[in-house]
Amino acid sequence: MKIKIREKWNPYNSLCYKFKVQIHFYSLNYYNKAGYTYIMGAGVLQGEEKNKDSFFRSLRQNKKMVRIERNNDFFIGIYKEEIKVAKKRGIDIAYDPSIIHLKPVFFDEEGWEEWEFASPNREIFEKILDSKRIKNHEVESKLFYFRDKKIEGIMPLAIYPKLTQKQGEVIRLAVKEGYYENPRRTDLIKMAKKAKKAVSTFQVLLRTAENKLIPLFLRTINK
Repeated sequence: MKIKIREKWNPYNSLCYKFKVQIHFYSLNYYNKAGYTYIMGAGVLQGEEKNKDSFFRSLRQNKKMVRIERNNDFFIGIYKEEIKVAKKRGIDIAYDPSIIHLKPVFFDEEGWEEWEFASPNREIFEKILDSKRIKNHEVESKLFYFRDKKIEGIMPLAIYPKLTQKQGEVIRLAVKEGYYENPRRTDLIKMAKKAKKAVSTFQVLLRTAENKLIPLFLRTINK
């Protein structure tokens, strides 16, 4: 199943939209205590530096956040939700032990979160489709597909090679501006100007980032 949801009560959704950043996120675990559900997750934040700093600053100030630890673009956070029937049902389903998360949840700049997961238990998907978490007025949802399909692989956060801040900035800009599309919508000169860098500097940063990323994906698709 692949679905897309936007929750009005989720601080990650609202702040991604407010500051135009993206998150590759893994929900780790949750527990209930004294009338609240505590939800733990880890993620990698992407976006302009000033927007990322504003995101983390606002996240720390959010009353729902119990704890957040940041290491550059990587963070681990715990936030709490008051236990309510609809929310608890949705959280219980999302953390059902029969669910296999195939890749990190992706939060986009519009505040949508995209989930792609599998399970040997079809019943859990039927619960998701029927869940008030997907249908209540506080949540928007879109279903991409729900079908029988063999798993091709699992993509954890840890497999991403570590890029420097500047390498990450230039390759994200290249993707955003359509440099890898066919036909290309931009070129090195235009991107370097937008990034306020010399063309030679931009090119070196982009090639270094590509050299880190491309071998990883080649190993993946050649298996």
